[in-house]
Amino acid sequence: MGLTAVKTYDLNFGGETISSMCFAGKHFYIFQYSGATVHQYDFDFNLINSFTLGASDRFALAFDGKHLTTGTLDTKKFHLRDRNFNILKEYTVTPTNLAGCAFDGRNYIMHTQGAALFRVYDRNLQVISRVPLTYSAPVDIAFDGKYFWMADVASSLIWQVDRDGNEFKSHATTPPFAITFDGKYLYVANVYPATGTVTKYSLN
Repeated sequence: MGLTAVKTYDLNFGGETISSMCFAGKHFYIFQYSGATVHQYDFDFNLINSFTLGASDRFALAFDGKHLTTGTLDTKKFHLRDRNFNILKEYTVTPTNLAGCAFDGRNYIMHTQGAALFRVYDRNLQVISRVPLTYSAPVDIAFDGKYFWMADVASSLIWQVDRDGNEFKSHATTPPFAITFDGKYLYVANVYPATGTVTKYSLN
């Protein structure tokens, strides 16, 4: 399955990095790295609201069907949050450098930044399995109902991966950092140049 660029949106971040993003039924939520701010957007990426979080919460933005999630890169903390980003529950996860997160309908799938693997966690944030990968610098992750899509910033590739870590397709782009899926399209934000843009891709 390949990717075809459909449209690019400029979120006017003034050159700042989008560190993580997710789609939660009706809205997109996007982490602006500087200031640990989450912005809420509609389908056309019109800004609806903004939420300022703790300084370490800049990653692992996902939606599990009920809660939004955030994670810290350096302190092993993973948070379940409501739609106003109030913390409902805090977990300590292993290891540190938590970066990307996706929910596959049963479990949380998380990347450790810089490690060639992803971990599968149950609803209680206990590790079920570790799945090795062949690429070097996974950051964010999305799930399309069947496959995971991994943003690999070092190789400037987006990988299509199954639950066992088998890699099927890759798509070259400028270094991808954040990624999400809205039920039909894949959305990717790049880190270099850090322009605060999101590109919409069709899966074909």
